[in-house]
Amino acid sequence: MLRPGGTYIMEVYSDQQLPYQSGGGNDIRLLYTPEEVLTVFADWHFKHFYYGEAVRHEGNLHTGLGHVIQTVVHKPIL
Repeated sequence: MLRPGGTYIMEVYSDQQLPYQSGGGNDIRLLYTPEEVLTVFADWHFKHFYYGEAVRHEGNLHTGLGHVIQTVVHKPIL
């Protein structure tokens, strides 16, 4: 749970990750589209949204150039 007005920070591998071979899963069902993320947080306030390439160094299985979705959102105050 996140309190109203709280900040949620997320980075996930996007639906464009498969050809990169830098980790992030090899099943499209485990990856995210920008539309999915924007729909889930439709009534939240976006401070940051990025859909594109990023270099990651997260251990042997997640290293190199990949394709990610990053968000920083604030939960609405009811």
